[in-house]
Amino acid sequence: TPAPDAEMNVEVFSQGTAAAWTTVLVGVSTLFVANFLLKGKAFAIVEGERRKRKKYTELMAMVKQDVEARKMAAEGKDNDDELADLPEADRIFNLLWDDVKEARTTTYGIAPQSDDVKFMEDLLRRSLANEMTIATKKTQEAVETPMQDLENGEYASGEKLKDKIEFCEKVMKSLGKDYVDAAKLQEARDVIRLMATTQR
Repeated sequence: TPAPDAEMNVEVFSQGTAAAWTTVLVGVSTLFVANFLLKGKAFAIVEGERRKRKKYTELMAMVKQDVEARKMAAEGKDNDDELADLPEADRIFNLLWDDVKEARTTTYGIAPQSDDVKFMEDLLRRSLANEMTIATKKTQEAVETPMQDLENGEYASGEKLKDKIEFCEKVMKSLGKDYVDAAKLQEARDVIRLMATTQR
């Protein structure tokens, strides 16, 4: 008489249960592989964010150091010299906003209240205000000056000023309204509207 254990083994691993066991084994294997891949993906995401955090942090520190050095070199000179040395606003914006992730770069683990972030935010406001002032002034001059006497003919179409306005709108949408000087933005829009009226 076969032993009870032997009967159980025969019953469990019989030809009739083979299909069921195959399904179970496939399912377990799939879960194992999926878990392995998910862990690998999670690691890749974490590593990617670490690299981006490192990149943004280093670039912010470099820009801050450069701006402070230029400021010291410009001490005693005209304020316009310091403004002329400011980095481009879009360059600063790209250190605060990640277009790929469509989120602030602080989402990569950079402290929002850190000195470098606050410095970049203030720098963006100053640089953007300065660029808006220049673009508006040059566009106004281009509109009021005969074509043959233009020194800034590239501003005559108003496209450069429109680009600045669109950039301001992007900054406000991404980071908030307090990064853009509302009065300067309105002045720029008024100039574009005046140009459209004049050209009709």
